[in-house]
This record gives sequence, structure tokens and C-alpha cells, in this order.
Amino acid sequence: MARRPLLPELPVRQWVLSLPYRVGLLCAYDPDACALVREMLVRAVAFVQRFDSGLRLNVHVHVLWLDGVYCWEPGRKEEWCGRGGLTDADVGRLVDRVRDRVLRALRRLGKWPDESKELEVGGEEEQQQLALGSAVVQGRAALGGRAGERGRDARPGWYSRDEPYVKAPLCAEVNGFSLRAGGVAPGYDRERLEKLGGYVGRPAGCATS
Repeated sequence: MARRPLLPELPVRQWVLSLPYRVGLLCAYDPDACALVREMLVRAVAFVQRFDSGLRLNVHVHVLWLDGVYCWEPGRKEEWCGRGGLTDADVGRLVDRVRDRVLRALRRLGKWPDESKELEVGGEEEQQQLALGSAVVQGRAALGGRAGERGRDARPGWYSRDEPYVKAPLCAEVNGFSLRAGGVAPGYDRERLEKLGGYVGRPAGCATS
């Protein structure tokens, strides 16, 4: 008997949530905070990546969602309703809502520290690791004669923007929260879906084409 695919032959979209410096650093050292942030995006299977392609500390979340919903009415069979027509404005509204939900949840549970103070974790060794991680997340040199200086690829100072703005097609940012939704696998393209799944679930240092 032929095995049924885990995912139906429907379009699947990849969403990626990147976090501002303080939220990302908090999630890197506080598993409960990381789980809370993930749940504010989606209460389903999500992949939390801790590193970028250069193996630098960069906590972000990947999700694969069906690009649409099943519709159902009493007495009728469920029908697939494709989302279609996703716009930059849609992504902007969503990242704005995610930002609000994440910060509200962190503050409610006492996970959001005073922004005038440095984050603190564990003992002296853990605090040293936190300081190194903080420098990496901000794109600054942690040690040596250039300690504190920003690297060429450091993020620009867009954290103060309080309104969502479009950075690229289907990619919007607000206060350092970034949401991308450009990757889609059509329902008929199982090879593309397999590549998307391999990409979002890859371990650190594993490149995929």
C-alpha cells in the first residue's frame, strides 16, 4: 500500500521571524523565553535556529504553513481555500502584531528586563558568555583593540522605527522584528517542498542548495 505524504499536495509557504538584539539575546540564554516567543508566532511545529550562515549567534524562527485554509460548513464537505495574493502590507500588519504580542507576553511573565540595564544570567562564566553573545548579536567586536566597534556587516540602526516598513518583497520590519514570507513550494512540487523542509530543519553549519 502506497504511503500517504505527511503534508498534503497543497502550496506551502516558509515564514521566518528574526528578532531584535535584546529579544534574541534573551532567547539565546533563556529557553522559557524562547518557547514563549515561538508560541507568539505559531502554536504548531516551528524550527528555532540559533545561528546564521556564518555560525554567529542569531536566534530566529522558521515555520512552514499551508498557504491557505480548509473551509467547512455544517452539512458540507471541507474545501481548500487557497490564500493567494499575499501582499507586503499583509506581512507588515502581521509582524506588527507579533511584535506587540511578544513584548506584552515577556513583560507579563517578568521575562523582559529593565532596558536601562544589561541582561544577567547565572554566574561569572555564564555572564562572560552572555557578553560575548551580546557582541556577536549586535555585530560588534568582543575582544582586542577593536572591542565595541561595529563590523562591516552589522545591522543598521533601524530599531527605533515604530511603524512596519517593507525591506524587500514580502519582508517587513518593525522595532527590529523582521518577518519574511517569500519562499513558497507549489502543491505539485514535492522536490521544492523537500528542500524547504531540509533548509528550515538543518543543523548549524549545514548548507543546503
